[in-house]
Amino acid sequence: MLAVRRFAPLVLIGCANAEAPPAETAALQSADGTPQKTFEIAFQRAHATGSCGADGGPTAAAPILSADAAITRLREKFKGCYDRLLESDPEARGRLIEEIKIAPDGSVCAVSTSERIGLPADLATCIERIVASAQFMPPGGSGSPLSIPVPYVAPRGPNGPVAWPTLATPAIEHCAASAKQLTEATIQYSTDQAGGVGDLQIDPWKGDQDVLGCTADALRAVPHPPSVHFVVHARFQP
Repeated sequence: MLAVRRFAPLVLIGCANAEAPPAETAALQSADGTPQKTFEIAFQRAHATGSCGADGGPTAAAPILSADAAITRLREKFKGCYDRLLESDPEARGRLIEEIKIAPDGSVCAVSTSERIGLPADLATCIERIVASAQFMPPGGSGSPLSIPVPYVAPRGPNGPVAWPTLATPAIEHCAASAKQLTEATIQYSTDQAGGVGDLQIDPWKGDQDVLGCTADALRAVPHPPSVHFVVHARFQP
């Protein structure tokens, strides 16, 4: 059944249980020749409280000595992943959050990307591989969780803000926190000559309309590069 809901000027169109196409198959050309930019939004509820110990029991948040120094070394290694991305997409900007579990001996026993805005999954995979081989000071006990934000933000460019995906991050995080079911969608919109966002079309989509409406509002509220058609692939996993 066709489901249509309007949150003016937001338009939700499509089948409520339709599968959102992956980014590599959903890149459409604007009919009027407007430059197009595709990016992704992905949230997965962090589960960093499980145990890394052999007993499988709950993890206590043991202190991690010299964690800042270890994170600084990791960020230096992350730069290689981002530099490779810039070779294919010089305008790539956004933010990741890596959730890791550190075993009692200081090794990393689990890593996942809980947040990804504006950046591709390949970058997250590259960073996860680096984190998985990291070594921290042993926290003892049954290990400890750790969250590592990884922002990639550029200064304002000559044609307007180029770091706009991350400007919407706090609002989108708020939207993601309310997701109670898997929610996926493709969101399309165009900007005017001043960088303002017009009507947004969400099609296909499945899941929580309130989360998608909230996300659309967050995107609309931040300044964008002018005269660009945007295709956003969004996924919220509780």
